[in-house]
Amino acid sequence: MLNRSSSDDCPFCHGESNTLFQKNQLPILECQSCRHRFSKSPHCAHDHVTIEFSNDYFSGGTGCYDSYDAQMPDLKRQGKYYSKLLRRFLKSDTGSNRVLDVGAAAGFFLQSFIDDRWHGVGIEANAMMAAHGRNKLGLDIRHTTIEQFETSERFDAATVVQVLPHLIDPVASLQKIHRHLNRDGLLLVETWNCKSWTARCFGKWWHEYNPPSVLHWFTKSSLSKLLEENGFQIIEIGRPTKWISLGNGLAIVRKSMQDSKLASALLAPSKLIPSAFKLPYCFDDVFWLLSRKK
Repeated sequence: MLNRSSSDDCPFCHGESNTLFQKNQLPILECQSCRHRFSKSPHCAHDHVTIEFSNDYFSGGTGCYDSYDAQMPDLKRQGKYYSKLLRRFLKSDTGSNRVLDVGAAAGFFLQSFIDDRWHGVGIEANAMMAAHGRNKLGLDIRHTTIEQFETSERFDAATVVQVLPHLIDPVASLQKIHRHLNRDGLLLVETWNCKSWTARCFGKWWHEYNPPSVLHWFTKSSLSKLLEENGFQIIEIGRPTKWISLGNGLAIVRKSMQDSKLASALLAPSKLIPSAFKLPYCFDDVFWLLSRKK
């Protein structure tokens, strides 16, 4: 039987929520009005970023990544794909349009936009990653969060790739991005679909049910509604082509399934395969959504 939690109102519509199950000793909640799924961080906004996105998040297999550096070719390929996608919908393609990448990490994704003649600015909460992008790649990556980001600059597009579910307050963050976009500016969001076949099949062991690192779980319709309510018009929705290394896949399994019997069964055969071995990500639980500032 589901437990009602009157104190945990939906962060979007403020409706009452029920606890679906517990993960990492935190409740996964579902709003009874809009059906948004969410959790609550045990940390304040500053500590949430410091603790959940420390250096360990990007390496060693204890966080999200076995090795973030090893993802460079795939992230650059992904950036190239999205750069071309955004250019198709620019109202004015000057060849030197400005893009804001929220959650830029070391800048591998952003680098492809620069290579495609964009002027790019990255925002990254992890100091080590931001410094790597500045010092090694020569990119304009600023050590801050979208919540704290302040500038007089305006951008023709913003990218929020695998970032929105990690934010304590997605509404405030989307409103901040909206203010920093030029008229008719584009917003690209890539995230996970909690009502996909894959998510339903794995249930509580789905890799994205990972609070407090992940705090929000969207569907195509719920993300569309959230964007529409915060000043954006939906243009197009699609699925990206993604590759994943065995090492990163195992890091995700260890993080999401912990010491379960299912995790042991999935991890056992992996000892025979190099961690750098890459596979196409063929599941249906990831999507992108492109919108325009109203």
